[in-house]
Amino acid sequence: MPPLRDIRPLSTLPLVIEPDAAGAPSRSGHALAEWANANRPLLDQHLLAHGAILFRGFDIPSPEAFAALAAAISPRLSDYVGGISPRKHVVGNVSTSTEAPAILPIPLHCEMAYLDRYPATIMFWCQMPPTSGGQTPLVDMAAIYHVLDPEVRARLEQRGLMLVQNVPGKRTLLNPRSWRERFGMDRDGVDAFCIEHGIEAQWPADGSLRMLSCRPAVVLHPRSGEKIWFNAATMHDSYSWELRRVGRTVGAAILAYFERRSDRRAATLRRSHCMYADGTEIDPTDIEHIRHTLWAHAVMFDWQQGDMLVIDNCRVAHGRMPFKGPRRILAALGETVQAGAVSQADIP
Repeated sequence: MPPLRDIRPLSTLPLVIEPDAAGAPSRSGHALAEWANANRPLLDQHLLAHGAILFRGFDIPSPEAFAALAAAISPRLSDYVGGISPRKHVVGNVSTSTEAPAILPIPLHCEMAYLDRYPATIMFWCQMPPTSGGQTPLVDMAAIYHVLDPEVRARLEQRGLMLVQNVPGKRTLLNPRSWRERFGMDRDGVDAFCIEHGIEAQWPADGSLRMLSCRPAVVLHPRSGEKIWFNAATMHDSYSWELRRVGRTVGAAILAYFERRSDRRAATLRRSHCMYADGTEIDPTDIEHIRHTLWAHAVMFDWQQGDMLVIDNCRVAHGRMPFKGPRRILAALGETVQAGAVSQADIP
């Protein structure tokens, strides 16, 4: 087991773990994997307390080494079937992180919160940091539950959410994954997946797939029992808010223009849309308040080559800042879980 320097947080999020400076063996990625495997309860304890752990200064030389370390931390890695974002398979259950254009910010989100089951953890490894930008912002969604405007929070918590996702038969500029790419199966397989996950699947005549699913705005953390603001409300519709407030580039402004045009269409024709569970519209100012609150409480660090970030996906949301230069961050998803439902008696 590699000796570890005293664990010291940059803030409470993420917790930073570095090797002892006294020799190369402690920096070995293989030794770190052995340590993680032997000390999984301790890692789980720190992850529960802090929400994210950043392993910095260890020698993780390859995607294969990252895959082995990810498996040591979460032995039952999951796949990305049903996932929205464009990614490329690398090795085993390791893929590239979302391959959105560098000019675009990626909104803060918990991975696959639009499904009824989602990865308990998500792990990132920095194979190549960007020249500038490209940080992965993090925000504690247990804290967000308490700092949101109580009236906004109560409306979404009491009424629940309906997500409408329109997945094309062929990839488009604003929707870069077809339903075949997203699911890796035929229509019968997609229908079975949707039934299993409580999603209504519709098949318009143009060959696209429309998915309607009702999800809560708030769940109970599967381990701590805390109330977590856990939903995909701000991931849907357009990136216009992030493009205005975070992107600030000419290319982002052009894309924002096309997305605003898309948003004028009926909800059933947009790329994706979030409404209340009864099908009525959410006040756009409520969505803007939520987005503003998320970004106001996000923390960031600059990636260094070899960094590995482990996130409690049930509690901590992540995103991506625009960047310059090459950037290669790989991702692995931990085993899937289902967070506890909040009873109606517990909803204010």
